[in-house]
Amino acid sequence: MRAVEIGWLPGEDDRMSKRPAASPHSASRGGKGRRGVTGGAGRGCVGGCDPGCSHGSAGEAAGVRSTRQREAILGTIRAAPGPLSAQEILRTAKRKSAGLGLATVYRNIKGLFEGGLLTEVNVPGEPPRYEVAGKTHHHHFLCGRCGTLFDIPGCPGDLSSLVPAGFSLEAHDLTLLGVCADCNRR
Repeated sequence: MRAVEIGWLPGEDDRMSKRPAASPHSASRGGKGRRGVTGGAGRGCVGGCDPGCSHGSAGEAAGVRSTRQREAILGTIRAAPGPLSAQEILRTAKRKSAGLGLATVYRNIKGLFEGGLLTEVNVPGEPPRYEVAGKTHHHHFLCGRCGTLFDIPGCPGDLSSLVPAGFSLEAHDLTLLGVCADCNRR
């Protein structure tokens, strides 16, 4: 089990964020560190707003216009079982947008991340991965065979009993390591 510090603090409405900053949703979600995401009026928000979300399109929230490539990238991230690397995003999103290249994926990730639509997930020894921002606090499972990183809903709760004497726990992020169900069946 590996621990990687993130910006989630107990009692913060069970939300997590790696980069505190203002976003179109900050005021509606309680501000400080709760970064909302958008998907356009009538289509629902990328981060889970109701179908009538009127926070604007994903492109508007990230400060750039929405494009077919950006929508393919966001759709890929939304549909994934967990955070994806740029290469994983490219492999899947290319099916929806044939001309998509790695540089375009990185450029869009940067804009979406800076616009508060994505959160970066870091696992030691692995490339950075990205997931939709604004998810409730959760952890991850990394398959050692296929390399897929899965979301694990929920949290084991108070981990203060594991903290050495004299230390104080401020945040936690758990990544469980093992073999996923698909790889176990092979």
